[in-house]
This record gives sequence, C-alpha cells and structure tokens, in this order.
Amino acid sequence: MVQMTLNIEGLSSGLCGQELMETIIKIDAQAEVAVDLPKKNITIEFDAEVTRLDSFIYSVENEGYSVTDIKLIIFRYGY
Repeated sequence: MVQMTLNIEGLSSGLCGQELMETIIKIDAQAEVAVDLPKKNITIEFDAEVTRLDSFIYSVENEGYSVTDIKLIIFRYGY
C-alpha cells in the first residue's frame, strides 16, 4: 500500500474537493481518498501494484489543478 499526499494549487472549495475525489475514484475505485481544504491537499491510499501513482497526478492536472508537492509513504507488510 502507498499513501500519497498531493499539495494542490487551486483547491479552494468543497466542490473542488468533491470533483477531485470523483476523479480519483474513477481511476481506482478501491482507493481511500481524503481532502484537506485548509492545507490544500488530497491524500490517497492505494495499491501501487494495481494503480500507477502517476495516473493520479496526471488526472488531477488534467482537471486543471497544479500539483505543487508530493509526499509518499510506502507501507511494507510482513517484513
């Protein structure tokens, strides 16, 4: 599992957050998505073996937003 937090320029309202959540779910219906409007970021937990992380970034930017920073946490189970 991977947790990716994207800082997003232009994320300013609940409507923007909802639009991005819907965009992410279209890519990976199993992904967990959380929007933090005050911090202007979106956090996505997903299986990197199923979905490429750059597909989320591309989709966010394709919606007209700019990704200004990316934070990744990779969870390794069973080690």
